[in-house]
Amino acid sequence: MVSVLRQLLKSFYVLFLLAIPLPEIAWMVFGVVGWRAILPIAGVPRQDPMLQESRSKVLSMALRPMSLYRRNVLRPPPAPPKQSIGVPTLLIISTGDAFVSEAVFDNLHEYVRDLTVHRIDGSHWAQRSHPEIILEQLRGFCNKHAENPVG
Repeated sequence: MVSVLRQLLKSFYVLFLLAIPLPEIAWMVFGVVGWRAILPIAGVPRQDPMLQESRSKVLSMALRPMSLYRRNVLRPPPAPPKQSIGVPTLLIISTGDAFVSEAVFDNLHEYVRDLTVHRIDGSHWAQRSHPEIILEQLRGFCNKHAENPVG
């Protein structure tokens, strides 16, 4: 129960995203400034080129995913049958993620037959802040499961 409450606190921003049309208005007014302020807090390195995107690109990258949040929160898809996912799956957990707690993944092994979990000391944007570590994990995982491994 504590882990559920902890995740709800980490996901506070989702409530704002559900308040149509407030998020759209906020992004139209504060888009680039908010983007450049929020992403570093979430773990994007200050020198990352993503922080220099144009207003139209920022709006596109921010507004489009909102429909996913809305659809998945208000009408979540059904869970697959247990042990029905047979594709080898790599889960990289960023232990310093301010928005997603490890508890979210606690029962993933019930659905995925071949689950590899790797934890890194990263943020919500680990693919931006720790690309070398992410690539190393992906290469190792793919090579382990490939018929013809590559270097």
